[in-house]
This record gives sequence, structure tokens and C-alpha cells, in this order.
Amino acid sequence: MLNQITSFGSDGADGRTDAGGGIVDGKTKEILAAKDLKIDNVLADNDVYNGLLACDGLIITESTGTNVNDVAILLCK
Repeated sequence: MLNQITSFGSDGADGRTDAGGGIVDGKTKEILAAKDLKIDNVLADNDVYNGLLACDGLIITESTGTNVNDVAILLCK
């Protein structure tokens, strides 16, 4: 079973970062572990940006010029 969660801001940015959001799935934990990163530590350190960067899970776009909504999508298979 492959589940995927995607969350992003419609304005193309999340706070002061260049990322609009991120994507995680069932392989994210394994990818982080292979890079000697523990998901619990990433979350405890509030460092999701660098955790997602390490596993190619960031959504990076330029500014969209609008801030209508944040979008979260959960895909279950």
C-alpha cells in the first residue's frame, strides 16, 4: 500500500522559506534513514525543510501572486 500526503500553500511559499510545501509517502522514512537522518529527530528539531530537502520531497515554485488557500491532499491506494 502506498499512501502519499501532499501539502502546499497556494501562494508558493511556506513562511520564510522558498518551499511552497512538501510531499511524503511510505518511502520517506527509508530515504531519510539511508541518509542517517531519523524522522523523529527531524520533527523534534522542527527541521522538516531540511528533512524534505534530503529526500527530494520539497515543493518549490515561484510566487504565484495569490494567497487563496492552503491545500492538503491524501492519496491512499
